Amino acid sequence: METKAPHLDARLAACAAYVRPGARVADVGCDHGKLAARLALEGCRVIGTDIHAAPLETARATCAAAGCADRVDLRLGDGLAPLEAGEADDIVMAGISAETILHILDAAGWVRRKGIRLILCAATKTPLLRRELCRRGFALEDETPVVAAGRVYTVLCAGYTGEEREPDGEFCLVGLSAAKPHAARLRDDTAAKLEKQLRGLRGREQQEARRLLAWLRGLELTEEGRRTMLYPADIAAYIEEKAPAALAEEWDNVGLLVDAGQPVRRVLAALDITPAVVAEAKRLDCQLVVSHHPVIFHALKHLSDQPAALLVREGLSAVCAHTNFDTAEGGVNDVLAALLGLANVRPFAGLGRVGEVPEQSAADFAAHAASVLGTPVMLADAAHPIRTVAVVGGSGGDFADAAREAGADCLVTGEAAHHEGLDALQRGMSLIVGGHYATEHPAVHRLADWLRERFGELEVLESRDERPPFTPVLPR
Repeated sequence: METKAPHLDARLAACAAYVRPGARVADVGCDHGKLAARLALEGCRVIGTDIHAAPLETARATCAAAGCADRVDLRLGDGLAPLEAGEADDIVMAGISAETILHILDAAGWVRRKGIRLILCAATKTPLLRRELCRRGFALEDETPVVAAGRVYTVLCAGYTGEEREPDGEFCLVGLSAAKPHAARLRDDTAAKLEKQLRGLRGREQQEARRLLAWLRGLELTEEGRRTMLYPADIAAYIEEKAPAALAEEWDNVGLLVDAGQPVRRVLAALDITPAVVAEAKRLDCQLVVSHHPVIFHALKHLSDQPAALLVREGLSAVCAHTNFDTAEGGVNDVLAALLGLANVRPFAGLGRVGEVPEQSAADFAAHAASVLGTPVMLADAAHPIRTVAVVGGSGGDFADAAREAGADCLVTGEAAHHEGLDALQRGMSLIVGGHYATEHPAVHRLADWLRERFGELEVLESRDERPPFTPVLPR
């Protein structure tokens, strides 16, 4: 009678690949007997066990049809209970829950012997199985993610070392699978399960689960299969290169101001970190907010519902570039100068910029500024033609004297006090006030572009939910 080796699905094929040639194998929960028959045909001696009689009868028929019934010993019993110590070198358990696998191992003390190989494919909760194996003195030697019946599983290969250890959460989630085929599918599947678990967690457990979820989503693979992750400190270091903190004013607060310690896969760029921006970042699954204005500026004596507290609560980090970004080449004031069409732009007073425009009246240039900024502006008109324009985004009314000394006929800024307008007029210089938000917000796009250019693996979004605090109201 012609015999044929049974076909194995991806899970059982991966298990079979870890069985050592000629090994004495225990196939626990042997079910239909296909793995037992295949291993017997390949020269192994197999003991198949099952807690129910019906699967053993199916296995017996499978082995008979394959012509290897004499090399497979089928035994009725729970787990490894039907075996004596020393009867098996390699132990296979597939299609069983992680909890059941651990129960079977705990009940058979003889498996805690060096030289015995465990080949395990849990039907559920593989992260739990990794953790508990480590706690029991077993070490993972290798593992293989596989896809079977539309689901992703992981086959673990482990051995006893006697060194009990507490693995970190990252190891429990991905183990040794990060560089293997189907690793991305495994990562996404694990992240989806972890996200569901979040709903039932509270306190520190929820915080740790959020941290691990962020880590999973931030995990990328290089072509060589190594893990590469970006952290908030990496992005802060790059912004430091572009806009060094040494350029910031002494009173300023810049850099990595909130560090949740999570890997970063997606960034939200904004002018201000407000509760609306924090909520937007969370909704868009961002791990980091990069802003112009510092989320922590004055000393905080308590935390409640401030944006910094909301960031911490949501596990989000924040990098802020303020007056250093104003001063830096390509920063806020270079963006504003380009937007207004200034030529031959050069620095003045450190962070400001000054340049030339075609000669025109102050009123005409104010109308141009209102158009490109997309907002009404206020004009203190000195009634002189404008040829040279100085710009200071944000609050820059106090730069009027320095702008005049730099040869400017007009200063464009976001905010100016009443007396600063009077002083400018007295010195024969026009002053255009366009609003703090309007004169700085265009630079958010530049900040985002810096990150896109440097970190191709990052997804960089720009806030759509932030709004200026003031809106013009016209008389009725």
